[in-house]
Amino acid sequence: MIIVYTEDKNEIDRVLRGFPWWETFRKSKFCVIAKENEKVVGVCCIRSALNIFPTYVIKEYRGLGIAKMLIGNTIIIAGKKNYSFLIGTVGWEKDPNIPMRKVVRKLRFRKVVDCGNETLIIWPFKEQWVSLC
Repeated sequence: MIIVYTEDKNEIDRVLRGFPWWETFRKSKFCVIAKENEKVVGVCCIRSALNIFPTYVIKEYRGLGIAKMLIGNTIIIAGKKNYSFLIGTVGWEKDPNIPMRKVVRKLRFRKVVDCGNETLIIWPFKEQWVSLC
């Protein structure tokens, strides 16, 4: 398993074309990509002014720690780029995504608010965001 980081929009488009959620990932500021034998098996990207981090791992590769590795590397890169926060959502109540809930808890994301089927979570890099959580 290798982890690749890129900000190059053309590379993101080329590497992820046909991957689930490709349309979401292609608009990203940067992506962290997990590959196994040149096959993309997982992706975590940062997109929009809100620093939303969509993450997807192919079903047969779930449960192997890939999402944790992708999100962890994304946090490190975003921190080096002086991001103030990252925002995401996780199925919590009506459509629980139990594995991803465990990942965001282990990585110490903060639960902000329940939004129906999803729960808004935040990773605050700077103190001013901690008081919002």
